[in-house]
Amino acid sequence: MTGRDAYRERYDELLADTVRSLTRAWRLRWTVRDKNGRIANTGPADMAEFIARALAATAANVGGVHELLRGRQGSWEADYVRQLVAGTVGHVGEYLEEHRIPGTS
Repeated sequence: MTGRDAYRERYDELLADTVRSLTRAWRLRWTVRDKNGRIANTGPADMAEFIARALAATAANVGGVHELLRGRQGSWEADYVRQLVAGTVGHVGEYLEEHRIPGTS
């Protein structure tokens, strides 16, 4: 197996793990009960917030938004991710550290 093949195999494994994790998050439901304890409302997880927080925590782990996107900074995908993360951690990363999740780096 070449280095490129090993990279691609690991990339595909990590992508599948991430998709499984995001799918589990989507299946997470919140419940609100009324004053009698009956279920009054339920709903899906806020996936936009979940994804934004996950990316912000990852950026905190790797050293910032610039470092997070180093692999392909000029792409349209990177631009949208940069906007999403900046909206969460601030445009200069002023709130980056408060998004770090202990034990994830």
